[in-house]
Amino acid sequence: MASIPWPRLRRLRQSWIWRSSDAWWVFLGIFLLVGLPYFVEKYLITALQSELQRSAVQWTERFNTKLETEKKGFSRAVLAADEPRTKFSTLSRAWLRGTPEVFAVTLLHQNGELVESVTRSQDDAPSHAEFIASWKTLNRVLIAHALELQEPAFSALQLVNDEPLVNLIIPSGVTSSTLYVLTLDAKQWINSVNTEEDLLSVEIVPFRVDASEVKGRYYINSSAWEGLWSLKFQSRDSLFGLLQTLRPVFFLVTWLIAALFFLYWRNFRLRQKAELELQTKTQMLEKQNRLSLLGEMSAQLAHEINQPLATIANYAVAGKLQLQSVEPSSALTPLFQEILEQSQRAAQVLIAVRAILQPDPLDMGDIDVEQLITKLEPSLRFLCAPHQVTLTVNTTKSLAVRLNSILFEQVIFNMVKNSIQALTESDRPVKRITITSTEVEGRLLIEIEDNGPGIQTENAERIFESLFTTKAEGLGIGLSLCRSVIERFNGKLTLKSNSRLGASFLIDLPITQKKPEVVSP
Repeated sequence: MASIPWPRLRRLRQSWIWRSSDAWWVFLGIFLLVGLPYFVEKYLITALQSELQRSAVQWTERFNTKLETEKKGFSRAVLAADEPRTKFSTLSRAWLRGTPEVFAVTLLHQNGELVESVTRSQDDAPSHAEFIASWKTLNRVLIAHALELQEPAFSALQLVNDEPLVNLIIPSGVTSSTLYVLTLDAKQWINSVNTEEDLLSVEIVPFRVDASEVKGRYYINSSAWEGLWSLKFQSRDSLFGLLQTLRPVFFLVTWLIAALFFLYWRNFRLRQKAELELQTKTQMLEKQNRLSLLGEMSAQLAHEINQPLATIANYAVAGKLQLQSVEPSSALTPLFQEILEQSQRAAQVLIAVRAILQPDPLDMGDIDVEQLITKLEPSLRFLCAPHQVTLTVNTTKSLAVRLNSILFEQVIFNMVKNSIQALTESDRPVKRITITSTEVEGRLLIEIEDNGPGIQTENAERIFESLFTTKAEGLGIGLSLCRSVIERFNGKLTLKSNSRLGASFLIDLPITQKKPEVVSP
C-alpha cells in the first residue's frame, strides 16, 4: 500500500492558503454583510414571534373569562324572568342599550319558529332575519342540545354582510318551551377585551383547522369554543413591520454581494491562473536557457575532447605498430588495441550525444539487443564490483530493434549508475541489480530493477523533468536525457514500480521484423 505524501499535502495546503489569502477576507466580509444580518433578523423575528404568542395566550385567557362572565350573566337574567315572553321586551332593550356587543335579541320556540325579534336598528332587521333564517336551518341540533342540557351554547361564527356574528342560545327554563337567542357582534367583543397595552390586533375569523404559525401572525383555537371560530392575532410592533419591509432589500443586497463575490472570485481565479502560467513559462524559459547553455558547452567540450581522443588513438596505433615490430607476440598488444577501441568509442559517444541536440534523424539500425546487452555485461559488472553490488542479466532470444547502439549503451550505463548510487545509500546486506528483457506482443520490455531504498513519493512524479535532481552534485539531466533517447527510438521509459523495497524502470521498444545487425565486439 502506497504511503500518504504528507509533506506534499502540507506544501499544497500552505501554497493554497497563501494564494487564496484574499479569499479569506472576502468570506469574512460576506459573513459580516450577509450572514450576520440574517442571524440577527432570525433572532429578532423569533423573539418577536415568541412575544406575540405569549400576548395572544394572555389575550385569549381574558377573552374566555369575558365570554364565561357574559354567558353566565345572560343566563341568570333569562332564568330570573318568570315569563320569558312578557319579559322579552324589557330584557332585550336592556341588553341592546347596556351591552355594545349585543346586535339583536330573538325569542324562538323550541321547534325553531320565530316568536319575536329586536335589532339594534331597523336597518339591520333584514340582515338579521336572513341570518336567523339560515342559522335556524343549520343549528337545530344545537338548539336541541341546549334544551336537553339546559345550558347556554354558542353557535359557529358567520359573516353576514362582512360582519362577524355569533349566536348565544339560552334556554328559558325546564318548564318553558322558548329560547333566547342573542346575536353578538364579534367586533365589539374584541374592542371590549382589548387594552391600550396590547401591541397586537385581534380578529375573530371562521374556524381554521390549519391554525399554523406565520411570521407576524398567530392563530389560536381554544377548547372552550374550538370548532366555532378562531382568533387571528397580528403584531402591531413597528419592528415587525420594519423587518418585513427590509427583507426584500436584504435579499437584494444578498444577491448583489453574491454577484460581486462571484466576479471577484472569477477575477481572482483568472489572476491566479495567469500568475501560474507566467511562473510556468518563466521556469520553462529558464530551463530552456540552461539547456541551451548546456548544449553549447557540450558542443564545445566535444570539440575540445575530440583532439585529445584523436591523439590517444594515434599514440595507441603507433605503440601497437612499434611493439609488433619488436615483439609480435607481446601481451601488451591487446592493451594497445583496447585503448584504440575505447578512444574511438568515446569519440562516437560524443558524436551521438551531439546528434541528440540536433533536429536531424539519428543514425540508427536494426540491432540485436540481446547481443548488445551481453557485450555491455562485463563493463556493467566492473561498475558494480567496487560497491559490492550483484548484477544479474536475464535476456530473451535475439530480437531486432531499430536504435542507435552507442546511445542505447549510454542509457543502460546511466540507469545502472543511478541504481548503484541508490544502493550506496542503502544499508542492505545484499545489494542487487537485475536486468531482464522479455517479448510481449511484438514489443521488447527491458526492466532494470534494484533493491535500494526507492524514490521518495513526492519526487516520483518529477524524476524525468529536465534539471530536476535530488543529488547534491547532480545536474538533473540523466533520466531526462535517457527518456529523450528512448523516445527517439519510438519507445517509452517509465517508472514501473517504486517502494521502500526498491525501484524498477521499464524500457519499452518496438521490435522490427528485419534481421538484426551483428554488433562488433
